[in-house]
Amino acid sequence: MPRLAALLLLALLAPPSLAQPNPAPPARQRVAALTLSGPPTLPDATRRYLTDVLRARLSVLPPTLLVLTQENLLALLPPGADLAACLGACEVETGRNLGASYVLSGGAARLGVAWRLSLRLHETISGALLGASTAEAGSETGLEAAVIEAARPLIQILRARHPGPLPLPASAPAASPAAPSPPEALPLADQLSYAEALAFERGAASPQDKAARWGRLKARPGWLGAEARARQRHWRRAARQAARQASEARAEAARMAEDWARLQPLLADPATPPIRRQQLAARFVATYGEAHPHFGALSPHLAGALIDWALIPGDPTRGIAAFELSRAEVSVAVYRRCVDLGHCTPPGDWPGCNWAAPERADHPVNCVSWSQARRFAAWMGARLPTAAEWRLAAGGVAPWPWGHAPPDLHRAVLAAEGTTPPCARPAGTSVHGVCDLIGNVEEWLQGPPPSRVGGGFRAALDADLTTPRPGAPLDSAALGFRLCRPLAEEIP
Repeated sequence: MPRLAALLLLALLAPPSLAQPNPAPPARQRVAALTLSGPPTLPDATRRYLTDVLRARLSVLPPTLLVLTQENLLALLPPGADLAACLGACEVETGRNLGASYVLSGGAARLGVAWRLSLRLHETISGALLGASTAEAGSETGLEAAVIEAARPLIQILRARHPGPLPLPASAPAASPAAPSPPEALPLADQLSYAEALAFERGAASPQDKAARWGRLKARPGWLGAEARARQRHWRRAARQAARQASEARAEAARMAEDWARLQPLLADPATPPIRRQQLAARFVATYGEAHPHFGALSPHLAGALIDWALIPGDPTRGIAAFELSRAEVSVAVYRRCVDLGHCTPPGDWPGCNWAAPERADHPVNCVSWSQARRFAAWMGARLPTAAEWRLAAGGVAPWPWGHAPPDLHRAVLAAEGTTPPCARPAGTSVHGVCDLIGNVEEWLQGPPPSRVGGGFRAALDADLTTPRPGAPLDSAALGFRLCRPLAEEIP
């Protein structure tokens, strides 16, 4: 082979690491989906299958995110750690042990003959709850579809935070097919033409231009003409694929514009109930994601999606209708969303307050006044619970959320030096899945007048923790709140 052509082809056909130094690709951030929980009546095999469905749905995430498999999780966990033992309080810590940037967790709960599937997405570095989602299923066999529906808004959150290219379908042509070495007997002119076409192919030209470039050589006799025709066919397929994707993107943009034109009047209409506005906004984001110009206008209506809700059955004998209560007390990270958007004012930042402590972003927000709590609740399309609702959620006929045993340090954050992340005492969780109704922070009630209940982290074990007390305490570092809302109506 003539020396000039040989050197040129060597540079073009060599692997990239030999042809030219390329920077190392950025490290992929890990996403861990923990095994979903469920009642004892839900078989372990079903829970594992639903978790596999969730991980399969995460395969649509950009390639900058790496979804850990079950084998990855077992290999990365410290010796002696048990995934099955993580029922809610240790999600973030487990994600950190796995070296994951994000952790998804949740489970299925039985609601009579129906089921509710709940998912939560946490960022492990800050511990912040980025989103929560639920979906209903009429039976156990419908839980697979519920996993797919509940995962959709959380996937959109991850896509918005990592807006890299989405994975292409498996049938899409490769970016550049392998380039074979030409035969030794190929004339020098054909070798140079082949090398020049390869150099053009590896540039930034469009698939159409690359197909046209190989089209100039397809009439050449022998090996070069056959290779040019094959590569032209490849880039024509790539061009058709790109055209289809562009057409689909234009069609989706047109649908989004049409849906936004229909949604705007409903969001602006005072007659539209806040919960309805929240549902419509959440459905819009679940369909079109967060990376669009309307997300800022939607954010006030999306606030409720930041909260994981528990269903509290009503009590007709007391005149209490069924309602939803936030599973955990409102965290610093969630409250900060409202402050950052200008709808809420910052809480206090004196000693004991969590607001100015980044390491306590996932702790309950404290040092808030009754009016601040009510304003945040209104921004969420919710309110604070009434004393009767709080008492019903905190056990109803039982004296305590967990039953009849008196409070102890295993069930409640009491007689402590400060707050903890939510649900740090799983033994104290109520039968409805609500955490920290007793201890951690005392909770504002709806009122008026202002009152509070539940006892904060400084309360004694033998204190009266279930009787509402009027006014604000002298030490508001042990005072926070949780949210309540009526049952959401279904969107057809």
